[in-house]
Amino acid sequence: MEKDTSAGFEKTDIYIEKTIDTGFDVVNNPIMNKVLDLGKFLWKEKFQMG
Repeated sequence: MEKDTSAGFEKTDIYIEKTIDTGFDVVNNPIMNKVLDLGKFLWKEKFQMG
């Protein structure tokens, strides 16, 4: 495999790293988990009731 030496490689690498880190932070955030759980509950109730 060849090493990427393109001009934007470093920025792309940083972007990917930050995106992954942010994703893990969102998944491991207890408040976000509660909000998502509430959203799933409301979504489910909307379609079961209507």
